[in-house]
Amino acid sequence: MRCLRACVRRPRQLLPVLRGGHQHAAGSSSACFSWACAACVESVGADRAAVRTSAAVWTGATYPAGHFTDRFPSTPTELQEPCSFGGAHFTIYLAVVAAPRRMLVASQDVDIHVPDAQLGAEVRAAVGSFAASSGFTLSEQHVTTFRDYQANQGTLTDPQGNTYTLLAFMYRDNRMYMIFAPSGDEFDGLTSNFVAIK
Repeated sequence: MRCLRACVRRPRQLLPVLRGGHQHAAGSSSACFSWACAACVESVGADRAAVRTSAAVWTGATYPAGHFTDRFPSTPTELQEPCSFGGAHFTIYLAVVAAPRRMLVASQDVDIHVPDAQLGAEVRAAVGSFAASSGFTLSEQHVTTFRDYQANQGTLTDPQGNTYTLLAFMYRDNRMYMIFAPSGDEFDGLTSNFVAIK
């Protein structure tokens, strides 16, 4: 819970990553969501050397509160916290794996609706906010879709030189998901096994 509570205890740290039109309730919640995800990834420590396993033998896990199911190489730690920031009230839900390599699937439900014209800006800000607050270097970010949902995807590098992929997408106008994992098979495993639950 500590990494989630930190996002509402340190709102000033969010302000530098809010840009232009994102300085409103929805944008503030997206930045806080990204900050909490980044804090949780950092809190589990650096990757450990280990034999990678195929996603085919990963363990399935369903998280009704987080509105998703996925498969992970080990049992994730679950974190859930209601928050409020910038006039919005929202719940952040995370499933994070520390070993052998850091992975995260997260969701956020907000009590306000983001206009359709703003959805692309929200996911772009989420990726940028994660990079700005995580200690990872964002080498590139591009607009994409994930199962027809508007999304942004970024490539990040940690201080040890390991490469990760971060995907942020709007499932609907008041729910955002993030998927974060080492680039390649592990990221592909998380995204291919991900299922959103209404």
